[in-house]
Amino acid sequence: MIKMNNEDIDIKNILFPYRNQPITCIGDSFTHGAASRPDIPSYVSRMEKYLGTCPRNTGIGGATIAKGDDDRGFIGDQIQDVKDQKVITIFGGTNDFASNRPIGSINDDINIYTFCGSFKYMITNLASQNPFAKLLLITPAKSNHAEWRLYDNQGKLRKNKLGYTFIDYVNAIKQVGNYFSIPVLDIFNVGNYNPYLFPKLSLEGLHPNAEGHERLAKTIAFKINSL
Repeated sequence: MIKMNNEDIDIKNILFPYRNQPITCIGDSFTHGAASRPDIPSYVSRMEKYLGTCPRNTGIGGATIAKGDDDRGFIGDQIQDVKDQKVITIFGGTNDFASNRPIGSINDDINIYTFCGSFKYMITNLASQNPFAKLLLITPAKSNHAEWRLYDNQGKLRKNKLGYTFIDYVNAIKQVGNYFSIPVLDIFNVGNYNPYLFPKLSLEGLHPNAEGHERLAKTIAFKINSL
């Protein structure tokens, strides 16, 4: 404790504003942890030392923001019992690009079968279930994995079967954040996680290894502490 102008200030509360508070991280395999290496803790549990609390991890490998007719999990299913939280993060989009989910428009009505419409569904329900929570949207990271690769062999942005590039999904998340006045952590552009530049941070060009998860933990926790 220190004193400033006759007021006691707890430094721990300044450094860790969500210390011992409930936080939930929603997402796909990045959040859950790479299924191929269950021995590597994901960024979620690693954030405890940077947040002063251990967030709940609801991530499901392979899950998408927009619901589809395939066997991929639906990230929206993770919100059902997320209640009375102080902070909630949603981290996804990679699998939507890979599985050709339609983006839709931020002006569309709630529709869990489009990328923007599903974000609307999740955000409005989470806000109702958590009236005092702060939300954070996190864009997917760049990928150099064969199936989710950002660029083709000619160095051009790859498009999925619907004609969308990976960047289209990243920009859609930013539009959703602007629409709802929710901060967006742009891991894709400014996250310092890039398997092209830092291949040793990734298992196979997509999922983080231990060092990659640790880097993400610091980046995401810093953003959470600033909310």
